[in-house]
Amino acid sequence: MNVNTIMAQFHDHALPCPPCMDKVLHAIKTHSLGYDADYDFFLKTIVRYLKSPESFTITEWVSFEDFIIHEYCQNLLENLLNENSDCSRPS
Repeated sequence: MNVNTIMAQFHDHALPCPPCMDKVLHAIKTHSLGYDADYDFFLKTIVRYLKSPESFTITEWVSFEDFIIHEYCQNLLENLLNENSDCSRPS
């Protein structure tokens, strides 16, 4: 199927992905990112980017693979910091 056929069938329920996302989408599809990778986070980040690319800052020299890994690591760090701050609060 080509993009036009998919868009005609699914309308707003399909988001066409640029070729720069091919490696990331393949890694998500084959679960080759590791056993404990949060694949839902990767998919949600891609969807957020496709729906609103202007809300992300990607410089010209950064590949989409690097961008998505940066987003993932930032999310992991935020979760870790939140967990540690919750542990340090008195009950």
